Amino acid sequence: MPMQLKYKRYFKILLFLFSLLVITLIIYSYFTISSELTAMKTILLALKVEVTNILESISSISSLFFTETIGLLIFFAVAIISINYLLNWYYLEKRNALIDELTELYNRKAMKNWLKKEVERAKRFNHPLSVAIMDLDRFKSYNDVNGHLKGDWLLKNISNILKQSIRDIDFVGRYGGEEFVIIFPETGHENALKVCERIRQTIETTPFAGEENMPTKKVTISIGLVTFCGDFDQEKMLKKADDFLYEAKSKGRNMVVHKNVC
Repeated sequence: MPMQLKYKRYFKILLFLFSLLVITLIIYSYFTISSELTAMKTILLALKVEVTNILESISSISSLFFTETIGLLIFFAVAIISINYLLNWYYLEKRNALIDELTELYNRKAMKNWLKKEVERAKRFNHPLSVAIMDLDRFKSYNDVNGHLKGDWLLKNISNILKQSIRDIDFVGRYGGEEFVIIFPETGHENALKVCERIRQTIETTPFAGEENMPTKKVTISIGLVTFCGDFDQEKMLKKADDFLYEAKSKGRNMVVHKNVC
């Protein structure tokens, strides 16, 4: 078989197979759920490497017709662009699966994953680990008198205060509703307590639109803080911090109830 006909046949078969693969990936990516995205990422990255290798091989084949060479190069260039698009989609979906849409903080799922890793790391290196659960006081009252849009605005502002109050290695997420969680890796009780008190005081002294309509005339937050070392248990830590939060609520709100379990 002449060399040029051989490459023409090779080109048609390769074009068909690759087109089929790209179509299959697009259909799969459309119907996949977030828990399957890691496998999708692996496939796309491997495919991108293979396409790049094929492009390099095509460039070195001098016996192909000029128009066919250009056609192949254009086809695989488009394929790489499509794969990059799918990879960007993957990262966006992965991010959206872990980020709260309103506050742009991590969500409850992300918090549990993060806490699990930090518990394992704290056990391994015998480091302290502090967890705080906090809840805006009388948020329903704020919503009722100011409207839900204003309530969403308040949650965003509180989220910004929390983000600005922690270190890069700390975790802050929305636990649900008007509740938030902060995880302090490798942080002793006194240092974690200082941050929580600073957050409480900042929120208490910051003027928020609409707070004059509330019974206390200001926005405040209650916080439950616990520090563990040695006897770590993810659910136990959350339960303790939550118990202290409700104790703060029952004692009059706008306070930090805390305990060092070390």
